[in-house]
Amino acid sequence: MALPAYKLYGSDGSPYSCKVRAALRFLRIAYEWTPVFQVAAHSGELFSKHFPDIKTKVIPVLVRPDGTYANDSTPLLLELQAQHGNTRRSLFPTSAGTRFLCALLEDFADEWLTKVMFEGRFHTLEDAKFGAAWQVLQNPLQANNTDEALQAIDMFAARQRERRALVGCSDWTCMEKTLRGVCRALEANLRRGMAFIFGSRPTAADFAIYGQLRQLATDPLPSRIVMEYPSVWAWVFRVEDLSGYPDETEPSPGTPTAHPGMLDLLKLCGLCYIPLLLDNEKAISEGRREIRVHIFEGAHLHCQPTFKYQLKYDELPWADKAEVDAT
Repeated sequence: MALPAYKLYGSDGSPYSCKVRAALRFLRIAYEWTPVFQVAAHSGELFSKHFPDIKTKVIPVLVRPDGTYANDSTPLLLELQAQHGNTRRSLFPTSAGTRFLCALLEDFADEWLTKVMFEGRFHTLEDAKFGAAWQVLQNPLQANNTDEALQAIDMFAARQRERRALVGCSDWTCMEKTLRGVCRALEANLRRGMAFIFGSRPTAADFAIYGQLRQLATDPLPSRIVMEYPSVWAWVFRVEDLSGYPDETEPSPGTPTAHPGMLDLLKLCGLCYIPLLLDNEKAISEGRREIRVHIFEGAHLHCQPTFKYQLKYDELPWADKAEVDAT
């Protein structure tokens, strides 16, 4: 007897929910989508009722066919690849060096581009109220109860605006510079006929960037910027469902691995995200609780609390390090 399908508890307003859902679709894995009211997820109601032993109470939560579950998008994609991926339909490049670059860009999206998403959604009170409203009103019961919905919207908007300094995203000029850099990089690939960051097939990096851009192409303030790049806007909604995308065939020997858009994204990482990681490591070693680092070649001072992080570069074999260094 076949095991039941996966169950994905998430929200259309959650970039990580969109990321995992798109990966499930690409891998053609049967799943059941259970929409979660975003505020209920934040309040802990979802977890107290269904997942009481999850420590970090964030969505999405993926329930496996055997009933076990987990909720961190990056290891979830690694797990889905191990269980369901193959050489013709894979979430990761084949070489370890390129896999590292893919992981770096995935992390850039999950940890830095999400700041752009957060500030774009909650930059002003007007932005925040719309961002909160379309989260709250995903719940039909809330949409049918105007007074309760308005109260939930105001509470959610106020709460998220208060968190902007903690997230480290209150400088919209810096966030907009990142967003435009991502859009230009993707546009560079698309103009050269490269459908995805690393070439002809999507990777975890594509799905991570898609998850953030899915929000940025929806919320009013950042969507006006994304719409200046129509090919990127179209890319976002194409990546949303790649279940019908053809299987990969073997690339020709002459196919380049360092595509312009991928290189531009790595340069962008070097301008904003890598300095953050380096100062975070230094701050932790010095016992500091705050990161204070100049990014974009000194144009912006970025401040936020420290966070635990560890890159895997040192674990790569020498040959794969050479590939990364050359890129």
